[in-house]
Amino acid sequence: MRNALGLLKLLAQGEEDIRKGNIRPQEEVFSDLERLLRESAS
Repeated sequence: MRNALGLLKLLAQGEEDIRKGNIRPQEEVFSDLERLLRESAS
């Protein structure tokens, strides 16, 4: 039950972000993550 409530909360937060226009293309997100991982490995 707790897991289901957590998932519903995540969905609600995601929908709110979309309504507010707080979104980024997935290509940008993953390229930023890859860059951060490379920088932390150096």
